[in-house]
Order: sequence, then structure tokens, then C-alpha cells
Amino acid sequence: MKRLVILLVIGLVAAISIPLLFGGRALFGELAAFPLQQLALMLLLIVICWNINALRLRLLLAGRAGRLGQTRAVGIVMSTEFAICATPGGTGGLLTLLGLLARRGVRPAQASAIFTVDQLTDLLFFLSALIGVALYVVIEAIDLNLGWLVGLPSLLLVCGFILLWLVIRHYGPLLQITGGWLERLKVRRKARFGFARRLLHFRNALIETLRLPRLTLLSVFALCCAHWMLRYSVLYLAVKGLGEHIDWAWTFLVQMLSMAAGQLSFLPGGAGGAELTSTALLAPLIGKQSAAAAVLIWRFVTYYFYLIAGAPVFMALAGRAFAKLLSRRR
Repeated sequence: MKRLVILLVIGLVAAISIPLLFGGRALFGELAAFPLQQLALMLLLIVICWNINALRLRLLLAGRAGRLGQTRAVGIVMSTEFAICATPGGTGGLLTLLGLLARRGVRPAQASAIFTVDQLTDLLFFLSALIGVALYVVIEAIDLNLGWLVGLPSLLLVCGFILLWLVIRHYGPLLQITGGWLERLKVRRKARFGFARRLLHFRNALIETLRLPRLTLLSVFALCCAHWMLRYSVLYLAVKGLGEHIDWAWTFLVQMLSMAAGQLSFLPGGAGGAELTSTALLAPLIGKQSAAAAVLIWRFVTYYFYLIAGAPVFMALAGRAFAKLLSRRR
């Protein structure tokens, strides 16, 4: 627990200090002039995103969690996203979702499958959006030397989909290979069979979730697109509120690359890496001061606000279970 708190504090300090170093004292003038109505609109978009994700969760559960209302589903989403922002690499998100859904009778394999399908729809959206951005770059004759910014993430996403398809399609050889590795590591036979059993349960639950009616899956993907279109409009609105102009497609690419770079920092919420990458990409277009201010406002809405609003919800829904887990570890 102490290590997690220390990492979170380091992440918050890094997230604030990097824009301050880029923007200097002029940054405070930029922030003071930012219209409050614009900030309220950006926060409203995040609230809408929480409700969209809650509806996605309810569709994927397909009644397996009983009568899950929208309010309770929003609470689960806020708690899960708080855990993602508060833990390195977002590792706490899945554990939080597993725990909250287990209370409603959803088995861990089913909850993991729902989380995986949810992440797959996100990846499919990003792949589709990157293709659209690539076409925009070509049509508008923007600097083609920046093509690697689009090509590299697209290649990684395609490789991820292929790898997942191979895992689902050829799970038998995968189990044999994994079992051989575990045997060489002198893992007990009972533990190896337990791991194989859980993996098979997860695969079956994943196939079951993917076999939901096509209309349901299409609705989930449509909600996914709406969520990311709204959330990735936050940086565009931040830049616009500062009196600068930049294409929405460029702000989308900046946010995607920044969040990917943030994962390499191994700090909660991608702190440090996200701010450094986004400021460096925006500075040549709108200046250091405006870029630093836009990044600070963007991260406040998409990171700090998630922590501030999600913390009390997380403690209300998962606080007792989290405390029990810590006491057991002690």
C-alpha cells in the first residue's frame, strides 16, 4: 500500500511539474484566461463517457449480474477507472472489476472475458481511427514524414489482434507449451492443472461473450466509438479554449501516442510520459506556453478528475474488500 501511494504521489508531481517546466510563469496567465464554461463542458463530456461505458458493461453482462441499474453500473465503471488511474499500468482496474462483479454472482472467468471484449472494442476503434487519420494525412498532404506516427501504432494493433486470434484458435498447443515451461520451473502438478483449468474457463467465457447477438456487439462497438470520440475531444477543446487552432485529427493522434508513451513510465495513469510526449508534439504548433497549458487542462479533466471523483465511489463500493485484502497480506 505504501509503495502504491508513493508511486501515485511521484506520478502526480511529475504530471504537474513537466508542464510547469515547459510553460514557465506565463503558464499561469494562460490558465487564468481559460473560460470556465469550456472547462465545465469538458467535465460534462467525462460524465457522459462514464454513462456510456456503464451501458456498454450492462450490454456485455447480458443479465448475468442480475438487475444491474444504470446508477450502479456507473459506480462500477468509476471505481474501475479510478483503480486504472491509481495503479501502475492500470493493473488495479481488472482486479476491481472482478471483485465488484463477483458480488453480483459473476464468475472471475466471465468478468475477465467481459473486460477483454471491452478492451478489444477499444483496440478495434483505435485501429479504425488510425486508418481514418492516415487517409486524412494523405488527402490533406500533411507532412508525410510523420507517417510513422500512424503506421507504427497501426502495426502494433494488427499484431495484437493476430496474436489474440492465434491464442483462441490454437489454445491446445499453447497449454502444452505453457505447461512445459511451468514444469521446467518446478511448479507443482496441482498448480499447473489449476492454471490450465482457469485458462480454459476464461476461453470458454470469452467465446460465450463473443457469441452475443450481433446487434448487441454492434451496439457495444457504437458506444465505444462514441466514448472515445467524446473523450478524445477534450484536448481539442482545451486548445480551442486557449484561443489556438489545431485539427481534431492531430489532437487525437497526440493523445493516443501520449497515452501509449505514458505506459512506459510505469507510473499510475501514465504520469510523466503522457505530459512529456503531448507537450513535445503540441509545442511546435501552438507554442510552449499554450501547449503546456493545454496539456495541464487536458490531464486535469482526463486524469485528476478521475481520481477526485472516483475515489469516494471506489471507497464506497470496494473499500471494505480492499481493506480486507490489505489485512490478509499483512
